Amino acid sequence: MSKLEKIIVGSIITFAPAGETIDLVEVSEAAFPDDDPAENWLSLGEVSESSHETEKESDFDWVYKNGHWRKIPDERVVSDIQKFKSRDASEIFWRMALGLKDEIVDATAQTPNEQTRRWIEGWLKTELQMEGQQRVVQTVYGRLMIDEDPKWSKDPTKPGYSFVDLYSAIATVTPDNIVA
Repeated sequence: MSKLEKIIVGSIITFAPAGETIDLVEVSEAAFPDDDPAENWLSLGEVSESSHETEKESDFDWVYKNGHWRKIPDERVVSDIQKFKSRDASEIFWRMALGLKDEIVDATAQTPNEQTRRWIEGWLKTELQMEGQQRVVQTVYGRLMIDEDPKWSKDPTKPGYSFVDLYSAIATVTPDNIVA
């Protein structure tokens, strides 16, 4: 596990879904809500496991050099994927798992499996408590989806999420103390 992944374990993950209006801000790749009040962001809970993956495409370029054509491999990252397990099954988890179209409200019936796309686009924020201060490690835009369903048994597992990073000019990552 990298030092960054160790930092993320134990942090709190929150989410602001795109398309919602929160404190007069229409959440999109160009805007996210502020932190006041804290309820502007939906909690996904504390991270118990974390990993980072990349999806790559490979191709070849042909380069003419010194009178000869050379075939040179060209590899590029097409997707960054953060995977994490939370200690809690949040409202967002159940909304995606049940295929519900709207946020879950107690005692309000919805049609299950109405939402066939089991992902929610929006902002993911990772916050860490360090030396008594709350520190935002990242605020990134992308698609949140269920990666692993919890198993309910004597030794239950935790819900696993995948978050595919999408580009936003206002996204931030603040690496600090991640290099050994």
